[in-house]
Amino acid sequence: MEEIKDAREDTIIEQFKEKYPQMSSAIASSFGEQMMLIAGKMLDYGINNMKAGTNLETEEEVRFALEGIWFRISDKMARWQNLLRSGKSPNYESLYDTFMDIANYAIFAKLISRGLWSGK
Repeated sequence: MEEIKDAREDTIIEQFKEKYPQMSSAIASSFGEQMMLIAGKMLDYGINNMKAGTNLETEEEVRFALEGIWFRISDKMARWQNLLRSGKSPNYESLYDTFMDIANYAIFAKLISRGLWSGK
């Protein structure tokens, strides 16, 4: 599926950058950080784990893969809730790492739902 760019996008982004330069810079940096994490993990894991054993060729296969991502996000959300409510310090993975994983799973779900998850 090809992305269609709205002519207003550049204007909206430029207005945002002008109005909120510090936040704009932080968001751009965060996107770069997300890309580095995704790239590293995809090189380690490959792309098949998000396909949940399917070829993503039918609506049912896509739905199944999206349910798998939903479970992964659900696990991360439960961890987030537990750490906040318990006041415990994490032993192995920071809360920040949890935020990163949730954001990446959401990106994966977007790509799969749009038919853009492939090895090409």
